[in-house]
Amino acid sequence: MEIEVNGVKFDWYEGNTLLDAKHVGNPRQSFFDLRRQEPFMQEVAGKKIAAELQRQLNALSNSSFERIEWRVSDAQIAQALEKYVKNLPTFRPAFETGKIVITFTP
Repeated sequence: MEIEVNGVKFDWYEGNTLLDAKHVGNPRQSFFDLRRQEPFMQEVAGKKIAAELQRQLNALSNSSFERIEWRVSDAQIAQALEKYVKNLPTFRPAFETGKIVITFTP
């Protein structure tokens, strides 16, 4: 199932939370695993992750939903993404106020 909010697709929602599942598959080859990539690919992946999150936050701000939750299927990658996102000045306020949540969901 899928839901579209202000032109941005999410996997689903629960209550006031928009959900986006990040299925990792093989962690060694995951685009979301910023820990193991060479510096150039870390930069490319990081920019793409930040752009996706910005689109989602823009959609959130013009909706009745209150937060975005990324559900990541690998615990270590979930931790790395959380660390990456909360260290980006652009997203830190949203992360600290609970508008962005990143969880491990097997």
